[in-house]
Amino acid sequence: MRGKSGFGLDTRRGIAASGLTALLVLTGCSVPEVTGQREGQSLEAGAGSDVPSVRLASPGAAPVVIGARDDAPGPAVETSRKLFGASPVAVIAVPSSGQETGRQNARGKADNVNSSQEPGRQGAAQEARRVAVERGVPLLVAGQDGVSRELERLGVQTVLVFGDDNGGWQPQGEFDVLHGREDIDQLPAFEPGSGKAAAVMLTTGAKGLPATAALATAEAAGAVTRTVEKTDPRASPDVIELLKEHRSKPVLAIGEGFTSPAEFTERVEVARNSPQLPGGGQLAFPGRRMVALYGHPGTASLGALGEQEVDAAVERVKALAAQYQPYSDEPVIPAFEIIATIATAAAGPDGDYSKESSVDELKPWVDAAAEAGVYVVLDLQPGRTDFLTQAKRYKELLKRPNVGLALDPEWRLGPGQQHMVQIGSVDASEVNRVSAWLAELTRKNDLPQKVFLLHQFSPYMITNRDQLNLGHDEIATVIHADGHGVPGSKQQTYSVLQRGLDQRTWMGWKNFIDEDTPTFTPERTYTRVNPKPWFVSYQ
Repeated sequence: MRGKSGFGLDTRRGIAASGLTALLVLTGCSVPEVTGQREGQSLEAGAGSDVPSVRLASPGAAPVVIGARDDAPGPAVETSRKLFGASPVAVIAVPSSGQETGRQNARGKADNVNSSQEPGRQGAAQEARRVAVERGVPLLVAGQDGVSRELERLGVQTVLVFGDDNGGWQPQGEFDVLHGREDIDQLPAFEPGSGKAAAVMLTTGAKGLPATAALATAEAAGAVTRTVEKTDPRASPDVIELLKEHRSKPVLAIGEGFTSPAEFTERVEVARNSPQLPGGGQLAFPGRRMVALYGHPGTASLGALGEQEVDAAVERVKALAAQYQPYSDEPVIPAFEIIATIATAAAGPDGDYSKESSVDELKPWVDAAAEAGVYVVLDLQPGRTDFLTQAKRYKELLKRPNVGLALDPEWRLGPGQQHMVQIGSVDASEVNRVSAWLAELTRKNDLPQKVFLLHQFSPYMITNRDQLNLGHDEIATVIHADGHGVPGSKQQTYSVLQRGLDQRTWMGWKNFIDEDTPTFTPERTYTRVNPKPWFVSYQ
């Protein structure tokens, strides 16, 4: 069946779209991992002969979220543009007639649709996908934006149609039209593309025919495809290793929940270039919980961490974290919370009422922790200076992947104030300056996400807390409830600190070995404290 120039799909979009709903029953279908095995074939297959050949494209280097742009064509068309340079054959899935479908949203899923579909229609769509993948050619959807232009760009000579083509859609163009089940044996000879497309496709699963067609097109091109549970590539150790293995290949993503292209690009770069955190992955939470010894090296009076030398501290915190593991679905990682700057009763030579440890003093502890798979948080008690000034002293250590930062507002004094006379506090604006600096340091040095811990045992310790900037993707902000006392008062404080708390924060808890009466056991900490704390420290 021959037609005139132009396929006629775009001009009939309003009619053809009415049939798309019938195939949306494919929503929710799982996507098997396909790597496109067509080894040993040359890109020049067919050269010098009359046999046309498929030519794979070289996608741009930047990661792409399929369908993220408002002006993007249909997902299958966009994927075809990225991965195919030419194809003499294309498979077309035609929606059945008499049904309504809404405009495709940015994730390839139709809004306001009736997803009912007769079994035969579902079978046609599945067969279209199978044939496209087996033959190594694009699968496009009739009625999607840009289909006719894509067929022209690809140089298609033959289209293989699956589905009802009588619903107001009439193919037009200088190519042959074959009908799937009846005419598949009449496909002309052509050479498939070479090997595998230079791309990785991440997907949360095919939801709707457009997304299904896009994935089939990627599989047909031989792209490395991976179905992921989490849309942030930093969250999965397996995805991180996949992206490191295919470091030179661009990454495409399609499915519900992927972020903006700019943010997705940054996350892919972190996954490729950053080491993983203790316990795996590059996000602090929710992939793990942490249990820490708190204190200063060599000073037993400041907390459990200083009650022993570094090697013994490593063994102690590992054993402590292991006691928590039976009560957690997530791995429980051992940690040190090291007081890097200590609040002092005297002003000291610089007049700031804070004794700053040198980087060299802390290095042996940070080194030992890194070797043992222990996370480290550097705690600041700044006195009359500001948190950012002190944080910058430890830039060298904070460049390490297993080192985060804690601010202790109790010890942040205003002019004329003294420790043990007044309880300190900090405004959100000062915290925001620190978080912005820490986020930039993390980003520039290709580091995994950092723990950013804020101590608090009363609401006034962080003023204007609702103005905290929690939009930094590079850090995980923890509100750490560090009051001591009887169980009832500790849990009441924990509840009060959660009032009005932004959902982008994580909750932490401190157990005081000597001051709490009694000290919470690991079981009680994880089963009676609600929500279960992500970061627990022992003082």
